[in-house]
Amino acid sequence: MRGRTILILLIVLIVLVAIALLYEQSRKRETRPADEAFFPDLVTEEIDRIRIAPADKDTVLLVKRDGDWFVESDGGHAAEEAKIEDLLEQLPKFHADQVVSTNPENRSLFKVDSTGIRIWIWQGGETIGDFIIGKGGPAMMTTYVRPVDSDRVLQVDASLPHMVDQRTWRQERIFSLDQTNIEAYEYSSPSRGELRLVRGVDGSWMLEEPEEAPADSTRLRIPLGSFARLRTVEWADTLGPEEAGTAADTSWVRAKLADGSVHKLRVGLPTKRNRVFAQKEGQEQIFVIPLGAVNTMMPPPETFMKAPSPPPPTGE
Repeated sequence: MRGRTILILLIVLIVLVAIALLYEQSRKRETRPADEAFFPDLVTEEIDRIRIAPADKDTVLLVKRDGDWFVESDGGHAAEEAKIEDLLEQLPKFHADQVVSTNPENRSLFKVDSTGIRIWIWQGGETIGDFIIGKGGPAMMTTYVRPVDSDRVLQVDASLPHMVDQRTWRQERIFSLDQTNIEAYEYSSPSRGELRLVRGVDGSWMLEEPEEAPADSTRLRIPLGSFARLRTVEWADTLGPEEAGTAADTSWVRAKLADGSVHKLRVGLPTKRNRVFAQKEGQEQIFVIPLGAVNTMMPPPETFMKAPSPPPPTGE
């Protein structure tokens, strides 16, 4: 009886050792050196074309020309370059040691099959990447990715689905400025009047128009911030400046920065849903912005006037 028990234990031990050896061999097959990059020839600055093909949406083609990105699949309009930069910054994070599976039957489990988002990356006119973005990984800010010509599924340290599944790739930012660098701020409007604010060398603000007076700098943060980060809600591609009311230099907002650059927005006619046509000086594109943004950028001049100091108390 004792001999039989020993035999059984030996058989169990042999089986366990065999399983361990098979697991170790499988692990070695599925991993590569940690310093081996997934894109060995990647030069982010030289990437010049990106194609994004979601399973249930139209394909997006982004093309770089003369240093600027355009949405070739949507009329060749200017692209929101910050979104593209966010995506490109993730590519160097792809490494060959991040493999979690090499079994083709697991593709649907990680959504790196036909239900995923296929991405092509070109550099110098040549394809350097063709892969599928799947679902998010078990850890926060991770995503499953599979090269199209491989069974390897990687777990990448980046949240990629929301980066590529954009509502639009068109340029939504009208301005992207550092408001702390604004040294002069002014507007003109038939209904709102004239305003000019200037920042002194000591950082304090002075009101020059409609009258000279110290300005309340704490009330400047909101209008300056609204102007510096202004975004469009839609584009009026079929309208020109005459139809949009931005041809005449009637209503405008302008900011001068410390480097001497001047950024100006022409405010045009109202449109539906409490929105207004607008045009950035130097660009042909007509934007549509909320009327609330106009009100924020162009408040009444008295908004910035400091309240008079209370008189000193009188003795009895």
